Order: sequence, then structure tokens, then C-alpha cells
Amino acid sequence: DQHLRPGYDIAYPLEIKWKLPSYAIDLDIYRPRKYLLSFRGSIQNSLQPFYQHRWLAAEYWSSEQDVAVDVQCKHLGLLGKKELRQPYDNESEEIYSDTLLNSTFSFCPGGSGVSSYRFGEVLQAGGIPVLVPGTIPPLHPEIDWGECVVTVSETRIVDLPRLLRRMSREDIRKRQTECQRLFNQIMKDPDDTHALALLLWIERIKSATDFRKGIDRVTN
Repeated sequence: DQHLRPGYDIAYPLEIKWKLPSYAIDLDIYRPRKYLLSFRGSIQNSLQPFYQHRWLAAEYWSSEQDVAVDVQCKHLGLLGKKELRQPYDNESEEIYSDTLLNSTFSFCPGGSGVSSYRFGEVLQAGGIPVLVPGTIPPLHPEIDWGECVVTVSETRIVDLPRLLRRMSREDIRKRQTECQRLFNQIMKDPDDTHALALLLWIERIKSATDFRKGIDRVTN
């Protein structure tokens, strides 16, 4: 959490780089999906916790039949320069789209910061993001993501596929519904996201000002 000062900084959603294909716009979010869980991202020789989480996913989930994992390996040199050591198994945008659209859950660890580019992409695809503690969803805590996302502790990442298989269809459906509601209201239109973030700033400033006035009344 060193990248985010609670009560001061606002976790603004990262830009959604992946675009929803036109054929997928009207797909039913409750449709059966090929994969229970998926993850695609970079791993590198870093002690940063979020990269350790990625290593665990790549190491322990690859043998699961209903889990799709594709990682590229980068080596971080002494001067901070990254060297690609192993590319993705498949860099096709079509394959990535197919995986996102056919995953019920997708792992969204942070990277160099506390947010994830995958978060918005997963929501756009109608999936459910899986976070680890320390990954901050957009506009948290004013926006409550608890009924949408699944949070897994660092010690249970290895067991995540098994834990997700235990979830009832009713629970999954409720999370899909809430995820789509929040995405449509908060992240679908960047202008709406920006306007809401500004409103949150105003409310925080007002609360801090009122609190300061209250302290002054007590101490003076």
C-alpha cells in the first residue's frame, strides 16, 4: 500500500487497453464459459509481492484443465532495464479475447502499483476479478466492490482453482450481476469515471474541513 495514501489518494481505474469485440457486445454474461479461471501477464525476477503472486499462478495452475495461464518472462537487470526472456505462448489478440470472454474468473494481481489493467478488461468481458490483499479496486473505499470481486489471501493462491469450484452458481451469478452494474455505472464511460472521482475528492475535502472545524471547537 506504499503507493496509496488511505483517505488522501483516490485509486483511479487504469485505462482499459483491451477492446470488447463487436460480436461480444450482446453476449449473455451468465452463459457457460470454457474456463473457470484465467491469467495472462508478465512475470519477472522481482521481490515485489505482486510479481511473486504471478509466479505462484504460473507455477501451480498450469496443470488445471479448466484454468488458462499464459505468461511472458522478463529479466530485470541491475540498471532497471527489462529483458524479455520468454514470450507469451500465444500473443494473438484474438486468443486473448477468446480467453477473457470464456473465463468466469480472472486473476488480477497488481504490478508495479496497487492497481491492475486487467481489472477493467475482466469486467468488460463479463467476468469476475480475483484480487489479492493490497490490490485496490477503483474508487475504493467509497465504492464497495465486495459483492463483485473475489479476494484470495496470499497463502491460498495455490489453492485458488479449488476454492472457486466450491462457489455456488447462485453466488457466481450474483457477483456477475454486481460486477456488470458497477462497470456500467463507473468504468464504461471514462467521462463518468472522471466526474465521480471529482465528486469523491469534493466529499473528502468537505469531510476533512468539517473534522478540522470540530477539532478547533474542542481545543479552543
